[in-house]
Amino acid sequence: MTRTELLGTVLACTPRTAAIVAPLGFTARDLYANTGEDRDRCFFNFGAMGSVIPFALGVSLAIPGISVLALEGDGSLLMNLGCLVTLRRYGGAAITVVILDNRCYESTGGQPSQPPSLSLAQVCHAIGLETDAAETVDDVARFMRKPAAAVPRILVARTIPSDPAPRVPITPASMAHAFASWLAATREWR
Repeated sequence: MTRTELLGTVLACTPRTAAIVAPLGFTARDLYANTGEDRDRCFFNFGAMGSVIPFALGVSLAIPGISVLALEGDGSLLMNLGCLVTLRRYGGAAITVVILDNRCYESTGGQPSQPPSLSLAQVCHAIGLETDAAETVDDVARFMRKPAAAVPRILVARTIPSDPAPRVPITPASMAHAFASWLAATREWR
């Protein structure tokens, strides 16, 4: 499946009350293009590889009861693999992580991100996270519809490289302000 197909399925299955934390690069560009009026609930980690899961965990801990969807790339996750242990220790059922595993650094030219024998799903499972793998959009939809467990759940979804949407046209400061305002409003109605 392409990154765009995966994101479309994930967004269709994610409640509009959930915060979304996204990585840099092509995933952020596609997410921005596909969120429209829901964009304020998205935080884009521009230029910060490996920070999606720690940021999502921070949002979850700061606002108990909020659901957080963390979209992470395989290469970005490998920059901070230790965050999975922290997620297992402090995270709860309110966090869902979807790892887009295209096995390359697509946004910078397609360099391989990992050895062929590495299984990110096995790594996540070994840490004690509820982990599934997906090859198709149907697999993704099944995962997204499953009830939450006591620990954060992870989906490692195999994607194929594809053309991205246009660059995100907002500044990091304006995006952060919009996200903070959305979080503040979310706190008020919880």
